[in-house]
Amino acid sequence: MIDPLTILYEQIKNPQVDYKGDLRWYNEKGERHRLDGPAFISKDGKREEWYVNGEKHREDGPAVEYLDANYREWWIRGKLHREDGPAVMTDNGRDSYYLNHHLKAKSEWLKDARVQRALKIKELENKDIKDDDFLRKFGEVI
Repeated sequence: MIDPLTILYEQIKNPQVDYKGDLRWYNEKGERHRLDGPAFISKDGKREEWYVNGEKHREDGPAVEYLDANYREWWIRGKLHREDGPAVMTDNGRDSYYLNHHLKAKSEWLKDARVQRALKIKELENKDIKDDDFLRKFGEVI
């Protein structure tokens, strides 16, 4: 008898190769799924898609990337969504702003409280604080 955990491990760690040569990872339900990388990688390596339990999802970057075309999409739990920039970025500059899968004009998107908070955090993270300034402001770190 084959151990079910062994089957699950093989499904997650070993991608399936489709008829085009693309790599795809699936969970035990047959949904695209991978936690440690993209669940789809095109044969030529120019397209990657991140999925969790069958839904496009990635919290630390774009869930869809066309590496040769500079095209990216940010998805959270199956919905186009991004609070710190456009959810769809294209190489022709026609970026689109989405919150919870709703397309927004950039001016409307900027008014959202979640966006304002995310942009403020991004601004603070990007500031270049020198070590001496940090110690003067916050004291010695133990």
